Amino acid sequence: MSIGRLIGRFLTAPSRVERIGRWLGAYARLVWKRGQWEVIGQARAAEFWESGRPVIIAFWHGRLFLLPFAWATARPVAALVSSHRDGAVVAALLRELGVDSIRGSTNRGGATALRAMVRAARGGVSIAMAPDGPRGPRMRASDGIVALSRLVDAPILPVAISVERGRLFGSWDRFLLPLVGGRGVVMWGEAVQPPVSADPQAIEAVRRRLEESLLALTRHADERCGRVPVEPELAEPDIARA
Repeated sequence: MSIGRLIGRFLTAPSRVERIGRWLGAYARLVWKRGQWEVIGQARAAEFWESGRPVIIAFWHGRLFLLPFAWATARPVAALVSSHRDGAVVAALLRELGVDSIRGSTNRGGATALRAMVRAARGGVSIAMAPDGPRGPRMRASDGIVALSRLVDAPILPVAISVERGRLFGSWDRFLLPLVGGRGVVMWGEAVQPPVSADPQAIEAVRRRLEESLLALTRHADERCGRVPVEPELAEPDIARA
């Protein structure tokens, strides 16, 4: 077994997950409190907050860390989190920040997670998910989020987060860990409406619209923070991946 896997097992042992989640949650609050934040397009999100209508929040996997703070409302939200070991830490972090998790992914628990998301959305809970997760390709949207949007008749609301000071990791998603202090940007995009039919062309049109919106938002947010934008993978997305 590799050293990386041994470290991963150590960090995600059940006895340590909640403690790590609390530490990460405290750090995330500190980053948010000490940052100088510019929020652009919040009225687009507030429209759903005020109406109480659930929405599907779309963000790139690498910008997960401060997502709960962008959702500046008491309206309920649940995030789709990988069922892999590292997902346990993410779920603990989100729980610490007041966001419920629905565990599942393409390879593990996919059908169960889909049923849970449908029940939650039909009960008035908004769903947050990364359309390039859990394993990529980076910043390429799969059609799973579009299928969910049509199934529950909820629009998709894209959001991007960037920071002036942060560490960009070499992981597949180029995870951005914000550092304390400096400027930060939260950008909400226009809501993308669900496809009118299950026709593959209709689903693909919505998928492309969402991907282009998220790419543009993230690039704009990075540029406003003086950060070199992260580029998406060149590989075409696997449209069959849900």
